[in-house]
Amino acid sequence: MGKVFKKIFNHQVFRFLFAGGTAAVVDLGLLYVLVQIFQMWYLVAAIIAFIAAFSVSFIMQKFMTFGEYSRERIPKQLTLYLIIALANLVLNTFFMYVQVDIMRFHYLVAQILASGVIALYSFFVYKHLVFHRIHHSDKMSDLV
Repeated sequence: MGKVFKKIFNHQVFRFLFAGGTAAVVDLGLLYVLVQIFQMWYLVAAIIAFIAAFSVSFIMQKFMTFGEYSRERIPKQLTLYLIIALANLVLNTFFMYVQVDIMRFHYLVAQILASGVIALYSFFVYKHLVFHRIHHSDKMSDLV
C-alpha cells in the first residue's frame, strides 16, 4: 500500500490538486469564519480569503508541485503568479457575484464551483509559464 501511495503522490497532477486543495481549505475556512463569525460581507470576505490562500498556493506549487527550487527566479515567478492570481481574483469575484446574487447559490457552493473552474486552467498556466524549467534553448526563459 505504501508503494501505491508514493506513486500517486509523485504524480504532478495529484500534487497540484493536493496543494490547491490545501489552499482551498484555507480559502473556504477563512471565508466561512469571516462571513459567519465576523459577519463580513461575502464579497469582501472572498477577497481576503483568496489573498490568504494565494500565499499557501504559491509556496506549495513552486516547491512541492513543480519542484522548482531556484531562489533567484522567485521575484519573477511571484510577479507572474500574482498577475495570474489577480486575474483569478477578478474571475472569482465575478463568479461569486453571478452565482450568489443572480443564481441564488449558497456562497460556499459558489466558491467551490468558482475554485474548480479557476484550478482547471491554472495548472497549465503555472506549468508552462510560471514554473517551467529553463533550458538554454528555451525562448520563454526571458519571461521567468
